[in-house]
Amino acid sequence: HRIDEVVEGGYKTKGDNVLSVRDSWTVHPEDILSVYVCNMPILTFIGRLLMSPMGLAVIILAFVLLCAIVYVPEIVKTLKEPDEEKKSTLDEEEMKRRIAEEVEKLKQQQKQQEQQKQENAPDPGPAEEPAEPKDQSDEPDSADRTSE
Repeated sequence: HRIDEVVEGGYKTKGDNVLSVRDSWTVHPEDILSVYVCNMPILTFIGRLLMSPMGLAVIILAFVLLCAIVYVPEIVKTLKEPDEEKKSTLDEEEMKRRIAEEVEKLKQQQKQQEQQKQENAPDPGPAEEPAEPKDQSDEPDSADRTSE
């Protein structure tokens, strides 16, 4: 509200709205809390700028720039991750291939060692068949021989 008229015992006030009318009550000097002293031109300029269509564009542009500064590095990092995953997959495939090669080499070395053992082992000659146990029923008992 603004003071519209000074009257005996106080002030008559009116609202800032164009359609407002003078208030019916009187404001006493002890009821006044603050007094307008001066205008800060820079704040007035900023306020008017932000309330204009140009100000709205400035606010939107500032918001977009702030989001870009905050989120663009994350977006770039995220876009690069599939390449890193692909590289990681290639590294895993390379690792599996190398492991398979090493396993093959170890198998070949083991075969070579077995062949060398067989070549270096002394030849026992022809293999002898184990003797078959004699069936005692075919041979006469020694007790039977004496009785004859």
